[in-house]
Amino acid sequence: MLRRALTIMAALALTALSTASSATIVKPFTLRGMATEAHEVLRGEVIDEEVVYDAFWGRVYTHTMVRVDDALGGQARPGDVIILRQLGGVLDGLETHLVGTSDFTLGDEVVLFTRTDGALHYLVGMAQGSYFVVRDTEGVERVTRDTAHLGYAALPFPTDTRAPERTALADLWSAAAQFRLHGGTP
Repeated sequence: MLRRALTIMAALALTALSTASSATIVKPFTLRGMATEAHEVLRGEVIDEEVVYDAFWGRVYTHTMVRVDDALGGQARPGDVIILRQLGGVLDGLETHLVGTSDFTLGDEVVLFTRTDGALHYLVGMAQGSYFVVRDTEGVERVTRDTAHLGYAALPFPTDTRAPERTALADLWSAAAQFRLHGGTP
């Protein structure tokens, strides 16, 4: 009986380890939370990408350059180019991979919720803070994001629902603008 219990516990531990490696656990954000935590809420186009090695941290990062088309608050203005930094990439045989980052392609139109240190931008809540703009069959601009590889930490208090995975661009932009204008209250 003890042997069987130990076998089951070992199997559960291996399952837990394999599950943990396929998701990154993050704080869940509501749209209000992302809008108020962000230094900048930007709409723009991905125009370049570069993988760099940071000797100080000993890690590989991907820098995505985004030309700003519109911004809610912050320092960025239309026409500016911001550098979005995410952990991960492949450079000269060095590879760093972090589950839960956003993968961008040149030409992607995006809405980003970012924090900045003045030089680089970082997504609020990892992939939670990046939306891709798409047009539906009637030409309506919608936004979508991929947070499938994120696990959400349980919070010790009740929260609103997480920010939407898909919605109309106009609705997302309007709500984010209202939250930022009124400090989190619509």
